[in-house]
Amino acid sequence: MQASMYRAYHVIRARGIPSDHIIVMHYDNMAYNPMNPTPGVVINEVNGTDVYHNVPKDYTGNDVDPQIFISMLKGGCFEKPWLDYLESKNDPDETLQQQYEYIYKTSSVVREKIRLVQNISVPLPMYPVQFGDLRVAKLKVSQFFNN
Repeated sequence: MQASMYRAYHVIRARGIPSDHIIVMHYDNMAYNPMNPTPGVVINEVNGTDVYHNVPKDYTGNDVDPQIFISMLKGGCFEKPWLDYLESKNDPDETLQQQYEYIYKTSSVVREKIRLVQNISVPLPMYPVQFGDLRVAKLKVSQFFNN
């Protein structure tokens, strides 16, 4: 399973997806396992090449946990601060860019709170990113609400 994930990482990167847009979770117990005949190398198919090289270690070992996985899917690090922020604001001229900047600035604080409260490490890739057509960032948040 890990070997397939390593291969998938390289396929996704080859398609142009930046590495900071990919979060990798793996136990990381294959490459240097004593039973691996080629230490530090993981091969996904017969006569294949090493797929382990350059795969990030965002979440490894005990950090590969269902609770962390679900938290990532739900945006657990950003959802509450964003909702709190949204409820406290009543600015019809605020843009999506302004909201993004607020969440980006507070994400390091949120990461630290998770680390302290849940006693888990949240790696640096856990921050909001922008990609795609960024012209939408200029739109006002009020355009998305039904008054």
